[in-house]
Amino acid sequence: MTTLDKVTPPAAEAMLTALRNTSLAAHYDQRDEAVLAYLPDTDPDSLTSTQHAMIASQAFDAQWPFEWAGFEAHAWAPGGPYGLQEVKRLHDTAHDRRETAAEEATLCAKAVAEWLDGCTAGSDMLAALAEYGIVPGAGLSIIYGPHSDTYEIPVHLGRGVYGHLSIADQNGSVRHLRGRHTGWSMLLHDEHGEPIGDPVYGGDGGDDLVDCAEDSAACAALAADWVTSPVSRHCDCYAQERHNQQHDRECNRYRRPA
Repeated sequence: MTTLDKVTPPAAEAMLTALRNTSLAAHYDQRDEAVLAYLPDTDPDSLTSTQHAMIASQAFDAQWPFEWAGFEAHAWAPGGPYGLQEVKRLHDTAHDRRETAAEEATLCAKAVAEWLDGCTAGSDMLAALAEYGIVPGAGLSIIYGPHSDTYEIPVHLGRGVYGHLSIADQNGSVRHLRGRHTGWSMLLHDEHGEPIGDPVYGGDGGDDLVDCAEDSAACAALAADWVTSPVSRHCDCYAQERHNQQHDRECNRYRRPA
C-alpha cells in the first residue's frame, strides 16, 4: 500500500474536524503522520516558511484505540538556522485526563487557534479597538464566514436606527499574517446591512504591504470617533432626519478619506 492509499486515522479525522470548527485550515500529512494546522489564507505548500502548528498523536497509528487518543501540538514559525523553528508547545494531553478523545481534540484545536490568531493582523486590530473599549461583547462582533471574515461595530444612525461599520482587508480577511498586511478597509452599512458609498477608511485596493500596527491604530481611532461622535460630525446632509431616507451620494459621510 502506498502513502497515498493510506486511510486517515479516526483520531486525525477528529482533530481535523475540531480545527475546522475553529475556522482554521488543516490537513493530515501521511508521511509524517501528523496533522498540520494553519490560517485559512495560507498556501499549504508554503508551510516550510510560515507559521503553523504540527499535531501528533499515538492514535494516528491505526493500531492505537481511538478512545485512548491524546494529542501533542507544537508551534512552528520562521527563524533559526534552517528558516523554520519550533517556538512553543501549545498542548499536551495529561496522562490522568478525564476528557474523551473528541473533547481532547477540541481542547487542542482551541489552543492552536489561540496561538495562530495571535500571529494575525486581526490581533493588532483587536488590541487597537480595545484601547477605546470596543471589545467582543461590548460594541464588537467577530464574524467568521465561509468566504470572508469581518469585525462589525454598531453605529447609531439617528432616531433609534442602527447600522454598523465593517472592518476587513481588501480580500475580506482579518486572519492574515500581520507581515502580509496590505491595509484595512472600513465600510458603513445601513440598518439593513447593505454597504453604502466608498469606504470611510482605506479601501485603496493596493498590494503594497503596510505597517499593521500603525494601520490598525489609525483605523481603530476613526472607528471610535464614529461610535462616540454625533452624526453631524460625519454627515452634512439631512437624510438622517427622516427614517429610511437615502443619503445624497455626494454626502461627505461617504467620501473617501484624503
